[in-house]
Amino acid sequence: KTFITSISNKNYYGAARQILSDNPLGLTCGMICPTSDLCVGSCNLQASEEGAINIGGLQQYACDVFKKMNIRQIVSKEVRENRNASHNEQIALIGCGPASISCASFLARLGYTDVTIYEKRTFIGGLSSAEIPQFRLPYDVVDFEIQLARDIGVKIETNRSLNTNDITLAKLKEQGAAAVFVGIGNPEPKIDPLFEGLTVENGFYTSKNYLPLVSQASKP
Repeated sequence: KTFITSISNKNYYGAARQILSDNPLGLTCGMICPTSDLCVGSCNLQASEEGAINIGGLQQYACDVFKKMNIRQIVSKEVRENRNASHNEQIALIGCGPASISCASFLARLGYTDVTIYEKRTFIGGLSSAEIPQFRLPYDVVDFEIQLARDIGVKIETNRSLNTNDITLAKLKEQGAAAVFVGIGNPEPKIDPLFEGLTVENGFYTSKNYLPLVSQASKP
């Protein structure tokens, strides 16, 4: 991979730029992506004496160094100078999790100037914030990647829900949205029929009950 060559040359900015250009959540993925089952597992050096390259670790390192540089993301000069009327159209994204943050980032990089994410919670980041504990994915990492999106004009509104009393697709269209991206994930667990009717009071926890408790308890 090109970014690995940049790291070997101590060009950490260049490595991070290559990673984040393809993946706006490069630091998050470097920390929690199951690389042992994906890229590392298929590395050509897997059977060598030194073993496979720790791709996730290198990605995390490069992005973490970049994070400490405090460099703002910008829209390229070429994109800014070639915007047209369509780039001023409203685009709405529902749910401020990884999918919407990535989508909004790419839209802003392409030159769209009116991109807004709506989040039902008081905090942002989706499952990265709500269900992954601090020791696994610190909140400042999520905040760093969200700030990169904000640097290029992405707007975020919290306490905004997809329901008839607040946001609906029809209302967004009436307000001028030219496109809507729905990135709310799968908010409800799949429960085996054997356990239907059981609740936390019965000692029955789904991932949607348990993981938020662990995450909240681990964060300041």
